[in-house]
Amino acid sequence: MGEKSEKLPSWLKPVALQPKYQLTHEAVKDLLKKAFPDCPLWLLDGRYWATNYQLVKFILHQVDAIDMRKYEEDAFDCDDFALALMALWRVHYGLNTIFFAAGDTPFGPHAFNLAVADPVGKGESFQVYFIEPQTDGIWGLGENGKRFKYKPVFIMG
Repeated sequence: MGEKSEKLPSWLKPVALQPKYQLTHEAVKDLLKKAFPDCPLWLLDGRYWATNYQLVKFILHQVDAIDMRKYEEDAFDCDDFALALMALWRVHYGLNTIFFAAGDTPFGPHAFNLAVADPVGKGESFQVYFIEPQTDGIWGLGENGKRFKYKPVFIMG
């Protein structure tokens, strides 16, 4: 960490995180395309860093977008929460396997996050998880199909 990171507030300083797994652009693209075959992807990095599901849940509660600001229609709403959470995870933990997604839900158009994580913690297989940044909810693809029914129409990260 350099001199610039020393000037950051403690909640924003980079944290060394273990385990941290490196994934290729193609591996992340394949995971997301398998989960959402018709959804356009804007993957902007050549390499991605992920962790395990347990740490993703821990980080979700540590870097909490809902504690930053209250919901304010049009000024700080679903897209702002999703973008803030994505940026904070990337800055604070160096994980770029959290993505901004926009799409359809039973409640209408909505923005949310997707994360790629290892469910077991061995760095051998990875899954896609939905994150609702306004409630800190996290769930897998199977639960989404049965209960939540979020359908991304755009994924970026």
